Amino acid sequence: MHIVVIPLDERPVNTQIPALVAAIGGAGASLPAGSLLPSFRRGADLDALAAWLQDIVAQHSGATVVVCADTLVFGGIIPARLTHDSVLRAANHLEVLRHVKSVAPQTRIIASSLVMRASDSYSNQEEPRYWSSYGHELHVLGADLHRSLELDITGELIHHRGAPDVPVPVLEDYTGRRLRNHIINLLCLDLLRDGVLDGLVVTADDTAYYSAGSAEQYWINHWRRAVPSLSGVLMYPGADEVGATMTARALVGERAAPRVTMLCADDEGLLRIPSYENVPLVESASAQIRACGSVRVTDLDDADICLVVHAPGPVNDDWWGSTPHPSPTAAAATAALVRRLLADGRRVALADVRYTNGADPLLVEDLLSDGSFWSLVSFGGWNTAGNTIGAALATAVAEVVGRRDGALDEAARDRALWLRLLDDYLYQTRIRPRYYDDHDGDSSIITDDTGRTAYEAQIAGVMRGFIAEQSSAAPAISLAGASLPWHRPFEVAIELI
Repeated sequence: MHIVVIPLDERPVNTQIPALVAAIGGAGASLPAGSLLPSFRRGADLDALAAWLQDIVAQHSGATVVVCADTLVFGGIIPARLTHDSVLRAANHLEVLRHVKSVAPQTRIIASSLVMRASDSYSNQEEPRYWSSYGHELHVLGADLHRSLELDITGELIHHRGAPDVPVPVLEDYTGRRLRNHIINLLCLDLLRDGVLDGLVVTADDTAYYSAGSAEQYWINHWRRAVPSLSGVLMYPGADEVGATMTARALVGERAAPRVTMLCADDEGLLRIPSYENVPLVESASAQIRACGSVRVTDLDDADICLVVHAPGPVNDDWWGSTPHPSPTAAAATAALVRRLLADGRRVALADVRYTNGADPLLVEDLLSDGSFWSLVSFGGWNTAGNTIGAALATAVAEVVGRRDGALDEAARDRALWLRLLDDYLYQTRIRPRYYDDHDGDSSIITDDTGRTAYEAQIAGVMRGFIAEQSSAAPAISLAGASLPWHRPFEVAIELI
């Protein structure tokens, strides 16, 4: 089996994880060269990317294509918020999928399309430059418009609350880009209805219960309900995990769907809405199970995978820009649940979504203390709940498929477990907070090359020391290097050998 992946952007979470998922399941994978992918705010070379896709499909008859439409159409997740391309130009780039299907009808195409976020902040690192002046106001405007949709209120809501402070040219630019991106989402629905796509997921990037993105999901949901052939479209909070989940779905293909049961030491936690999301955790996790080509079951004895969710607490804490105060009681309860399942011989995938942008150190350290961590099939504890759950599930599903087919790559599975531990726990909850402390909370891009190189060397040194500490219980691994892919402290690229 061969899987062709056009990722959401060039970061390791969007390239490394899908490649590992494919390898774990015993499949080959092709991803575009780095020169064809975006580089932070610079978009991908769209014409070269389309040509590469057509060439690689011609080389691999019967391949499955996993494509993030935002990259194919706009050049990546960040360029989708920045580019001034017209609807027509964007739609023309999307049409390459129709061409691929026409010349290679045996090719399966599984696509994702993204509902654009409206960050509730004044950071313009990943947004148009005017976000530093009007970001919060634009977020509030989207929430007000969504409320008007729900309450069927008419009128010029741009005059509500903070919107009068936003210049009309800024409103025109921002809302026009949202309109264009929404039209592309609708065109993806039409490609599925037309038989070009064999599957489609629509994910919502960093949203909120009331937001512009949630309103657009309402409209998409109308067509999902109205058109019979669109009933299988999945829509849920997420973004960076989608390449991994679709790769897992490609692996499953026409095979029997892996069966997943969801367990949580805190039942109320599954009913909470995580940070940056707009539905209760149980709903988004259930959608992620389906997105990976799996089915949810309630009988533990009928499950191939036990998805243990370490759920958010009553207060949604975040490792990005703050230091949560982990609960020993919550961590101990989840660790005890994991150990009971492992003792019964279950496959356990642990999705640690207690905190945003980093794992629960008490939980991880508890499981490391007796080596239980290394009996997990997969682990995730990074960024949003959707990112964490999707990546952990995709890895576990790949393990089931690989084991069934006798093609399981255990080394790739171990590497995936190590990567998430080093990134989600060691970097995000141990190394990065120290950087903030030493730099007065500064999270901006590190423009000093010497300073950045020194920080990267520091990261690598801490990671090598940690790997040595775990050597008696953990699978053997070596660190080739660590770097900052977007030259900022938020994310890290880890190369293992």
